Amino acid sequence: MAYQIKPKDIKTICEYHDRYWEDLEHQMFQYKCAYETDFWDRNRIDSDMQIAIQTSDAYGYIESYIASLFSRNPGVIVKSDIRGLGDPRKAQELVNDFLVKHRSTIEDASRLALIYPMAFMKMIPVANPDIYKRMDMMALNPWDVILDRDAKRFEDQRYIAHRYYVPLHEAKAKFGNKDYAPIKRKNYFDRYDNKDYDEELSGTNEMFLYIEVIEFYDLVNDQIYFYTPNWSMGEKFLDKEMIPFRDNQGKPIVPIIPFYFNRKPDCPIDGYSAMKRIYDQIYETNLIRTFQANGVRKASRQYIVKRGTFDEESMAQVTS
Repeated sequence: MAYQIKPKDIKTICEYHDRYWEDLEHQMFQYKCAYETDFWDRNRIDSDMQIAIQTSDAYGYIESYIASLFSRNPGVIVKSDIRGLGDPRKAQELVNDFLVKHRSTIEDASRLALIYPMAFMKMIPVANPDIYKRMDMMALNPWDVILDRDAKRFEDQRYIAHRYYVPLHEAKAKFGNKDYAPIKRKNYFDRYDNKDYDEELSGTNEMFLYIEVIEFYDLVNDQIYFYTPNWSMGEKFLDKEMIPFRDNQGKPIVPIIPFYFNRKPDCPIDGYSAMKRIYDQIYETNLIRTFQANGVRKASRQYIVKRGTFDEESMAQVTS
């Protein structure tokens, strides 16, 4: 009989996940700043520098990948099934309509997977009267997805989970009016951003209070658990049920799609950032350009004379 997941197991897995990404936090923040052309706003090395030059090379590097990966109008061609099942024309129209609607989400997931070691997309069923719009999709940051890092391949994982924040009023509607201990919503880069402008919103208004939810897929036991550390001291599940998502053979699947553009041969689950390959070069370029700019500024001479004292030819002789 397979081992049954307990709340304390999910708590332990989350703690390990947090330690893993805490060690990478500064590195990930550097990549983020390089892409957003905020390099010297986060890495200033000399407070006396008058000019800070930062190039857009990191942004250009990532966007050149995106330009080569995506066409203006993405689409696929669907051919007949070898078993003669389904209608390929209808399938093609549905797939291409879905790609057009979610192109920006797919591009965002690709950018995340290039800047950071990997990224994910999540399929989300939504209540919509239009049957063709009952599935939505969102890009996920890599630190919001909890992986089974003992697995050698993504499809061999025993579990996978998604961590997110649910507003308190939504949590009560979905999981019941429990005695929650709500918290302020956290961001992975809060330690570096130092944004205090939303402190006044984090009072007692339920609109700005959250609970942290772990949507945990146990692929061994075919169960999905909803867990939060903000209720019952993290000793109970909010809810659990059989995994509702199935493949064409009836096996449970997870609606989380991995995006890996680069992998480490010995640890493929960890992924590898494309930005990491060029970050040292970006640092060197910005450093050299900044010192050059400040050196030129310090070496230039400024002349202030009374108007009319020198004509243009005389002034040229003085400055030369």
